[in-house]
Amino acid sequence: MSPDRFALAALAGLAAVLVVVGLAVVGGPEEARRQRRDEALLASLTRVARCVERLDRASYDGLPSELAADAACMSGSDAAPLRFRREEGNGFALCAAFERPEALSARRYGREFDPASGCVEGRWNGPAEAEPMDQFEVVPLND
Repeated sequence: MSPDRFALAALAGLAAVLVVVGLAVVGGPEEARRQRRDEALLASLTRVARCVERLDRASYDGLPSELAADAACMSGSDAAPLRFRREEGNGFALCAAFERPEALSARRYGREFDPASGCVEGRWNGPAEAEPMDQFEVVPLND
């Protein structure tokens, strides 16, 4: 084998090894698809959580016990089954089944994400409350 052919074969072998190692480290195209699906699901959870937090306080007496598919905050893009859980006070959690939750950032889109439970937490601003009037004593001026 001539030195040129040997160098070419060694270079091709090295390239093949690097491709295999790269796929093993990164996970390949299927892993990338799983990660994109999880990121889209987390974005959907965040979008719905933001909507629930901003529900019109005058129209609602309290948080619903569950979010129906036709609720104000649900849309066609939120097709994945989301679980809504009321928390203490006006708190709530939106959860979903992720394929690889541990690969997602725990803090994404400005809110906390718990990879163990697959939940994003939020807090509704609460029902509209009457603003107290100023409690000043009015005293007439003496002339």
